[in-house]
Amino acid sequence: MHYAISSLFEDYPERVGVYCYDVKKEDHKEVKAGKIKLAIGRVQVSSQITRESERVTFSVLHLGNHDFNGGVRQFLGDEAYQMMVEEIVTAFEKGAFAEVVRLMDKHFGMHSYSLKDLFKDEQRKILNLLLRETMKEFESDYRQLYEDNRILMGFLYEAGIPIPRPFLVAAEFTLNLDAKRALEGEIDVEKIQNIPRDIQKWNILVDTVGIEFILRHRTEQEMDKFFENPSDLSTLEKMEKILDMAFSLPIELNLWEVQNIYHKMASTIYGDYHSKAMQGDEQASLWTEKFKSLGQKLSFNVGAILP
Repeated sequence: MHYAISSLFEDYPERVGVYCYDVKKEDHKEVKAGKIKLAIGRVQVSSQITRESERVTFSVLHLGNHDFNGGVRQFLGDEAYQMMVEEIVTAFEKGAFAEVVRLMDKHFGMHSYSLKDLFKDEQRKILNLLLRETMKEFESDYRQLYEDNRILMGFLYEAGIPIPRPFLVAAEFTLNLDAKRALEGEIDVEKIQNIPRDIQKWNILVDTVGIEFILRHRTEQEMDKFFENPSDLSTLEKMEKILDMAFSLPIELNLWEVQNIYHKMASTIYGDYHSKAMQGDEQASLWTEKFKSLGQKLSFNVGAILP
């Protein structure tokens, strides 16, 4: 059943390992009607431990969200299998989903299962996939509400009129999501600067835990890149933009790891660039100035730690 339900979300190859079992696909059909899906098929399952093997047939109906109804039984021969497939698929194509459930009870008897019968890891995986689809719908609705009414919200704000709560909820959802995506993907300086401005303007709640985690991971990632390739000023500039955004949000950012890397660079790499800058190297001079600026943003007394 684990294989049957998962097959609605994964395109399994002819042979696949499922925990301590080998599953060989012999036949598999999948039909859809909107969000409702049906998978029906035949597989051979073999234990990797006992080497026992069994041919089984299955059928699983997904009625949306977490509502699954499935059945499994031993393979009773081609004639019985083909009759089952024809009956269930025909009922599904007619949209008679209650009839599909009845036919599954007829063919599989008490051997019926639902999402709660899956192995826990796969159960969580499928629930996350289902939640992701639902969240996409929420995002689309909230984003449209926010974008369609953003100018009206600005007018109400300027007029001193309270902004309706649904508008603020849509703004909160959209801007928090935009902040996370802006930090996870390619750094868009303009977008990064606009998001905190809108968050402050509407005085909305920030997902401090989620955004702090992404910010911390991204700053550490960029600082590692800078340490590996210190001559790349673009990485240094990215770091500054990310920190500017972090400091413009009501978030306490843990910079311990980034500060450690900076201090290490200050005591090793910085000296070479400083020497070149003193000899008139303009690129090295620009580097040292930006490095000092980054140190100040990281709360260092740069006069004390830089030679």
